[in-house]
Order: sequence, then structure tokens, then C-alpha cells
Amino acid sequence: MVDTPFGYFKQAVAAAWPDIGESCRTCKLPDCMGYISIQPSEQTQVLKAGVRLMRVNGPGGPSFIDNYPRDGQGRAVVGVSKPKCPYRDRDGRCTVHANKPLVCSMYPLGIEMVGEAVYWAIYLDCEYVQLVIAEGRFETMLRSLMDAVHTHLTTEEQAEITQTFRQSYALAAWPDGANRTALIEEVRL
Repeated sequence: MVDTPFGYFKQAVAAAWPDIGESCRTCKLPDCMGYISIQPSEQTQVLKAGVRLMRVNGPGGPSFIDNYPRDGQGRAVVGVSKPKCPYRDRDGRCTVHANKPLVCSMYPLGIEMVGEAVYWAIYLDCEYVQLVIAEGRFETMLRSLMDAVHTHLTTEEQAEITQTFRQSYALAAWPDGANRTALIEEVRL
């Protein structure tokens, strides 16, 4: 995994929550669903894994896993709330796990905006996060995650993540309301 884009970071994030797998397999919450953005530097890797992508807004626009529903003519229907990822099997396991996108590897760590500022955030509507909070491990987990950000992401990688998020966020509509998050720290480039 370390020889893939963001490999060391993905490995460090995985170490911050070594027991997340069972929560993911049994999760019934819809927050993991939705449009899954792909970082430009990881597009080749996910395409080689057989993942179908869709670029939005032309050559400079962001790319997403193609989980868009189709109309009768086969055209993508955008704006559907929380479509399911086509790369999760019936048991909830990721079928492209070794090559899954950064946004999936990071979850429930993510990026959120407040005004023009971009923040590292943790998604509170994640069953695993709720379990970690209940067990009193939340602060320890946050410290491990921020250590991963500060140690295993270059300024250029953080800029790429931020740019992709900004492009994706500009397209987003929140028909079900915004995500419940805890902001951790502002992304400073």
C-alpha cells in the first residue's frame, strides 16, 4: 500500500483505528454513501483496479466513483441523495479495498468548510466514531489522526486534497442537511 498515492498516510490512518472494520461491515447508517471523490494523483490506481470514474464539469473538474443512477437513456442522474457505492459487496466489504480512494481510506476523517476556511474534521454520524466516543477513546484517536496528517502528508498532498474537496463541495447540495462533524483543525498550506 505504501507505493500507492497517499500510501503512508493511508497506513497511518488505518493504524489510528485498527478495529474499525467490524463497525464498517455491520454499519446501517447512510453517511458512508454518497458521491466519492477521487484525487487526481490516484486516478490511474483506481482505474487499474476496475473502478469506473465520472468527471464532472469538463477536463478540469473533479472525478468521482461512477455510482450515479442512470435514466432510461443511460445518462447519469445527478443530485440523487446518498447513492450506494457499487464496490461494496452484500456483506458491506469493499471489493477494491487495496486500491480504494483516499476519501474512503480516511473516513470518518474528512474535510469540511466553514466559510472559505477548510478544516480537518471527524464525521460524528459514523457508528465507529460513536463507539470510540462511548469508550472514551475519542481524544486519543484524534491525536493519532492529526499526527498522521502532520507526519505523512506533504504540503502538496494537502493542497491536492483541499483543491479536490473545494471542487466537489462547489457541486454539492445537501438535501438531507450537512454532515454532523467535529472540526479538528484548519488546513494550513
